[in-house]
Amino acid sequence: MQNRPQKFLPSLYGGIVIATISSIPGLSLVNCFCCAGIIAGGIVAVYFYNKELTPEMLPLTAGDGVLLGGLAGIIAAFLSVILHLAVYIMFGNIVARIAYEVFRSILETSNLPAEIADAVEEALRVALEQGLTPLLVFIQLAQDLFLFTLFGVVGGLIGYALFKRKGPQTQPATPST
Repeated sequence: MQNRPQKFLPSLYGGIVIATISSIPGLSLVNCFCCAGIIAGGIVAVYFYNKELTPEMLPLTAGDGVLLGGLAGIIAAFLSVILHLAVYIMFGNIVARIAYEVFRSILETSNLPAEIADAVEEALRVALEQGLTPLLVFIQLAQDLFLFTLFGVVGGLIGYALFKRKGPQTQPATPST
């Protein structure tokens, strides 16, 4: 019986998908739909792993799906921080600027007392001026590790359901000693 394929490379592919979708402004809105981009990365990891399985190997298991999706999420969290930093260096804090303008226009049209509206606008302005700090990067990494791993596992399980061998599951014959 052959050894099973390595799980790192398929997980890396899934992690790249997750990090790319989650880090590019605008494209990251895909994750507003039940974390679809993260789940897709888990599915991609299982797909590439399943492609490497031969008929002589043990079939794909739900455990493989969990491990591949979780590993893809962990890899994606670190890649995502790197991509966020790259986007920040190239474009500045574009997402925060857009959010600031949206909140400012909402505050102007709302019926909030002037003191509260001014306080909220001031807090948003200070956050925008502060930019990216090491604490924010750490918080983003911690958040991504949790969410990407959780939803990567969900994607891995969905990938398992999609790509498992259909029909009766027969185990390869084990050599007797």
